[in-house]
Amino acid sequence: MRDVAMWAGARNVSRGVFLKSLREEGAVVVCPGGQAELVEHVGGDFDDEVTLCTRHRGFIRIAIEEKADLVPVFVFGESQATRNLIKWKAAQRWTYKRLGFPMPFLPGGFKGYLPFPAPLPLSFVVGEPFKVPKPGPEGTALDEDVEHTCDEYYRRIQDLFERYKASSGFPHLRLVLKHD
Repeated sequence: MRDVAMWAGARNVSRGVFLKSLREEGAVVVCPGGQAELVEHVGGDFDDEVTLCTRHRGFIRIAIEEKADLVPVFVFGESQATRNLIKWKAAQRWTYKRLGFPMPFLPGGFKGYLPFPAPLPLSFVVGEPFKVPKPGPEGTALDEDVEHTCDEYYRRIQDLFERYKASSGFPHLRLVLKHD
């Protein structure tokens, strides 16, 4: 599966790979949601909530330092395609903080229990690009610029979500922005 993803253009999300891809390709697509969101994830057909953790700021710092515009993107249906079959959030939070991934985590999706996403339609919504502040002295991003840009990015994600949730087939869905 990893080789297929890499062949299709997926990359590791390390800082070095991210910078190399941005410099070589001129753009990088980051799908919000990762290991931190897995801990909060319930998923499945009856889940009415999508959680995004807003503490991720590395991509914003890189955008400022590389003078790259940010484009908010949200995917409807992604969180409904899989669900966490094990609901031990305390253990998952603990292992995520210490190991970098939540354990135990057992994804279920296809046929309700297989570890592949259910075949659901996905709706990708793409917002308008917006300029980021110029880097500070020595080409580094200033902390206050990172904070301000992060707030603006997630505000735009929230706007996209509210504007398109009904037309994407998810009028009942709520977006929770978790700030810790």
